[in-house]
Amino acid sequence: MSMSTNILFFKDMAASEQDLLDIKKMCDAKGISYPKEVSDFILSQDDIHPNRSLVGLKDKDNANMIKYCCERWKHDMQDGYEVDLKKLPKEITLIRFYNGW
Repeated sequence: MSMSTNILFFKDMAASEQDLLDIKKMCDAKGISYPKEVSDFILSQDDIHPNRSLVGLKDKDNANMIKYCCERWKHDMQDGYEVDLKKLPKEITLIRFYNGW
């Protein structure tokens, strides 16, 4: 079984996105189905942070961000990533590093 290390960049939700998320939470609490706009928003998101008003960048935008500010780092028996924080746009407020099997 192999492992891969991934990086996901998060940004603050726009006010309209936060409104949709609030409607989703209200629907969940009442046990009712979502309006179409809410369903479309949820399906269009790769990752919504569960404890903050943050949304993960879309696959293409995330891949471009990785190319722009990350470099693969290797030394002896170590392997990882370096993120140049100076290159990050101000809208990026969280970076998640995770391993997948």
